[in-house]
This record gives sequence, C-alpha cells and structure tokens, in this order.
Amino acid sequence: EVKITFKSNIQNLTNCIFHLNGLNISSISSGQGQHNFQRQQDLLTVQLNQPLVKDDTLSLNISYNGEPGNDQYGGYFFSPEFIFTVGEGLSTNPPSMTRYWMPCKDVPWDKATLKINLTVRDYLYAASNGQLEKIDSDVNSGKKTYYYSMAQPVATYLIAFAISTYQPFSNYYISDSNDSIEFIFYVPENLRSAAETDFANLPEMMKVFIDRFGPYPFDRYGTAIVPIGGAMEHQSMTTYSSFLITGNNKYDAIVAHELAHQWWGDWVTLSDWREIWLNEGFASYSEVIYLETVWSQKQIEDYLRNNAWSYFDEVAKRGFFSLADPDYYWGATVYKKGALVLHMLRNQVGDEIFWRILKQYGNRYAYGNATISGFLDVVNEVTGDNWDWFFDQWIYSAGYPELNLEWQVEKKSENIFELDVVITQTQKTNHIFKLPLEISIVTPSDTILKQITIVSQISNAKITIPEAPITIIADPYHKLLLKTKYFAGINPKHASLRQNYPNPFVKNFQSDKTTIEIVILKEAIPVEIKIYNTLGQEVRMLTSQVYPIGKHKFYWDGKDQTGNLLADGIYIYVLKTASDILKKRMVFLKQK
Repeated sequence: EVKITFKSNIQNLTNCIFHLNGLNISSISSGQGQHNFQRQQDLLTVQLNQPLVKDDTLSLNISYNGEPGNDQYGGYFFSPEFIFTVGEGLSTNPPSMTRYWMPCKDVPWDKATLKINLTVRDYLYAASNGQLEKIDSDVNSGKKTYYYSMAQPVATYLIAFAISTYQPFSNYYISDSNDSIEFIFYVPENLRSAAETDFANLPEMMKVFIDRFGPYPFDRYGTAIVPIGGAMEHQSMTTYSSFLITGNNKYDAIVAHELAHQWWGDWVTLSDWREIWLNEGFASYSEVIYLETVWSQKQIEDYLRNNAWSYFDEVAKRGFFSLADPDYYWGATVYKKGALVLHMLRNQVGDEIFWRILKQYGNRYAYGNATISGFLDVVNEVTGDNWDWFFDQWIYSAGYPELNLEWQVEKKSENIFELDVVITQTQKTNHIFKLPLEISIVTPSDTILKQITIVSQISNAKITIPEAPITIIADPYHKLLLKTKYFAGINPKHASLRQNYPNPFVKNFQSDKTTIEIVILKEAIPVEIKIYNTLGQEVRMLTSQVYPIGKHKFYWDGKDQTGNLLADGIYIYVLKTASDILKKRMVFLKQK
C-alpha cells in the first residue's frame, strides 16, 4: 500500500499521472472516495472526482499486488537470503526503477519526503532510508514492522530497502565541536569482520567532504550489503555489493564515491537523466578529493592517467559523445572524463575558488534539482569571469585534444639556448581546444616548467633556457585530458601534408573529387602543390600562392591541366615550401 500526498500546480486539476510497471492495482481511494484509473504501459492515470484548484493537496491511497520486476541491475530482487531494491537500471531508459515495485512519480525532478514501513518475519532485519523511528513486534504472527522516516526530500529513484538476516553495527564521525553522525552498516554476520575494516575510513572521508562540500545533508549514513555488482547511492543508505567486501580496503575509492553521492546526487539531484554528469562526474572526482589526502602526488597522477586511458578505451569502442546528454550514461565518458573535467576546472580556477564554487552550487540547489547550465552560472558568478568556453569545449562538445609537439634547440651563446616548439592540434573532431598547457623542459641539471596558452590549431613558442634540453614533457602533472606525440630534436616544419581522402579515389557520381589537406605551422609562406604520375611527369598544378597559418583544403577531380581525365593508377602529390618538400601517394580509379 502506498499513500501519495501531492499538490496541484495548476487550476482545476482533473487527473494525475504516476508510474507503475507490471503490478496490479486493487483500488485507489481518497477523501473524494474511490477513483477510476487507466493503465498504459508503465503510466497510471488517476481520475479525480472533484477538480483541485491550484495549491490544493490530496492524498491518494493505492493498494496493489503482484510480483515486482527488475532489469538485472535495477528494480526489485528476491532470493533465499536477501530481498532488496536498486533505484537505477543500467539497461533501462529512463533508468528510474522504483516504478518496478511501487506506484510513484518516478522522475528525478519530483522530490518528496518519505515514510516507509516494512513488515517482515521476526528473524529478518529491514533497512531503508532515513531514521529508524521504531520497531513493532507481533508475537502471534511472528513478524516485525520497521518504521523509517526521511525528513529531507528524496527523488524516487533514491528510495530503497534491503532485508536479510543482518546484524547491524555502527561507527561514528565526530566533528571538532563534538557533533556526531552515525554510520550504520547492515551486514551479514559472515562479512562483519571484513566490513569493519573496509568501512573503517568512512569517518575520515566524511571529514574531508564536509570540509570541501559543506555539512553532511542528512541525519545518518547507512550501508546495506547485498549481492549486486557495484553500488547504488540511495539517499542516506547506500546499497553496496557483497563482492566488494574484501577486508583490505581495496575499494576505498568506491566507498568514497558512494558517500560523495549523498551531496552530489542526493542533496543536489540532477533535473533530468541527460544531466547525469552532475551525479557521476562529481562523485567520481570526489574519489580523487579523498585519495589525495592519503596518497602521494605520484599516486594521484597515476590515478588521473588511468581515468584518462579508461576514457580513451571507451572512445575506441563507442566513439565520441558529449557529457551533456551523453549517448551512454554508465561508462568512462560520464565517470572518468566527467571527473577529469572537474579536475581541469579546479586547476584553472585554483583550489580556494573551486571549493567556493562547490559550496555555493550545493547551497543554491540544496534538496532540489540542478542543471549543467545552473552549475555554469555558479562558476561564472564565483569566479567573476566567463567560463562558457570551458563548458562548450569539455561538456557540450565531444572528444579531447591530440597534440603533436615538434621541437629543436639552438645555441645562441654560452649558457643561452633557444628552444623552438610548435604544437599542433590534430584531433579528428572539428573543435579546436583552448588549453593552458604546461611543458616540463628537462635539462642535465634542472627541470624547467613553462606554460603555453593554446588558443588555435597551431601554436609556436620560443623559450630561452640556460642549457640544452634532454627532452620536453607536455602536461607533466596530468592537469589536462589529452594525448600527445613528440617529434624531438628536429627542426619544426613550416608545413605538414596529410593523406588525401577518399583514397583510393574512385571517380563516380558519389565521389567527384578527392581532398588534399595541408597545415601551415609557423607563419604565412609561399606554397606549391603539384600532382605527378609515376614517371615523374607533372600532370596538374593545384596551387601556387602564399597561405597563412592554419588548415587549408584543396581538391583534385582526376583531370590534368587541360581538363582531360587521367588514366587509372598511382599518383604522387607534392607540397613544396621554401624549407620543405613533402610527398604522398594516392590511387586514382575511374568508374567502370
């Protein structure tokens, strides 16, 4: 049975819509009497007997029965040892799964306070959200009823319960002012010893997050152990996999991640599932925020690098997509790239301002719902600057920068060397990134750190140093999400020549020409592009003029200088500048 109390937001509300998947409705009643209703897929439409005027409230009592379902990750689960629910379904869209076991308004932007009563056999323990107000025992029936109350608003996907032969135990966070927050753990007896070790660092995690994010937003924090893969941040009670209980703190990052969700996801909840970065990117970066208090700088850099490579691996499998309205919610783009975007923002605004941003963002949307654009507004307000460009390139656009670094050094005089560096963005996406790129210059006696601000496809820097470098390293402390290639100790070219496309070039109604692309790297220079046959005979001049720095495209239609179509075969196209002669082969075929 569910009692839903709601307010009308419009004048003369005549029906209301809830969500319920698969279960049977026995009756729906209120102070207006019995209500008619209709079912269509997972929508439940209830007809009101008298219209509600705006701001009036009504309580519906819904009796229902049946066998609740799941999508293997989210929903309702029943086994000989556990009964539990998980609020997010990884293979369901939208992923709100509370509708699989309870009629409700199952959208993240509709929050409500909650009371939940669970009646179970007396040898079982029932855990749920909020505070346990009391336990009633019925000796005659051999049952107990557990009464929980969640005083703060909760989104329905964050409502959950877990039932088993738990033997709960507690730990506490004690603040400097002697305020305490209870941690309560619902753990099977055989896992208690290992769980005590695995959750021993929760008080320290709480201390770090309170310092960084602001006060803990709920009355207590629980963790219920069940046989699932991973964990789920139900409000004030995380549901946590029994397979993650190892007794050696192996999964401290996951423990921190789920605790951080109590701020980012539960206290401040996404407005729409397309804003999933606000939940998962924030909780994933909170792993770093905690771990940097217990790990070395090198360990943190390795952790950030592994995040980046997880993201690169996903791109190879799923392709590029943005953090705003992502193609896939539960992978490395949202979690790993999402965390790295916050790391980059932090490094560019500085720690003091970054913590102010998080606190102001939390306070503005406390116990409510936020959007990515709302977070951007907070960033702009706190910094007093415009960060739209940062959100455009990292959140609303897909991909990441790929950099080629060409460098050489020239001795000017004793103890004065000039390092010439050309940095070219080569990523396949059309977006050109703006980057504060640090370069570490390693010399025999020192390491010199310089920053180059990159705002275009090609950047050129000349750096004076006291001795010849051994090597250079871009982004040595992993402050950016990027890939780099080095062309060390060579004279940076004035131009580069790329492979034509399509290649082979088959001239037909679908492909009337092939594209030849060049990049001018350093300064405006005269450029000549010619096409030759395999006998070395020039067959076509494509261009001969001065071109500025940047990318330039040229097109060949398979014809010679007089307009005649050439024979099938291999052709060589040549880029000539004052300092470079670059060649590439292509295959030309006519439509048969």
